[in-house]
Amino acid sequence: MNTELESAEQPNLPQNDSLPSSIEQEVINVLPKEMKGREAVSKRVTKLVMRRFFSGPLPPAGELAKYDKYIPGAGQQIIDYTNEEQKHRHLMDREIVSLQAKEIRFSLILAFIIALIFSIFAGICAYNGNNIGAGILVSATLLGIITKFIDGRKP
Repeated sequence: MNTELESAEQPNLPQNDSLPSSIEQEVINVLPKEMKGREAVSKRVTKLVMRRFFSGPLPPAGELAKYDKYIPGAGQQIIDYTNEEQKHRHLMDREIVSLQAKEIRFSLILAFIIALIFSIFAGICAYNGNNIGAGILVSATLLGIITKFIDGRKP
């Protein structure tokens, strides 16, 4: 088994990275006690399973330098792309807020017009002596408006 381990193609492992001793100790505890070179195997295994993650729009500066090493100018391209993406995202956010404000304004104007029309019809009904019809129109209008204000802008 040792010969397979030694003859296997060596992955390009980081040389200067060290893991916390607690992780190395965990790996040592999992390996059989009879195994020769347990510490060496555990260090190799822990380096094989170690990965780096980053979150955010840009990789760390060291990673950008590695990109530049293999593709000259790649780091700057990544930064430029990130800046353009951020500008686009901010533009879209402004556009969404603007459209939502217009939608709210349009909804309020439309609600006012509908309430006005119902009130006019209720007035016409009351003028012609149909108080029940006028009461129904006014009640329905007020009920709709009050319900909407209580519920808020739930879709």
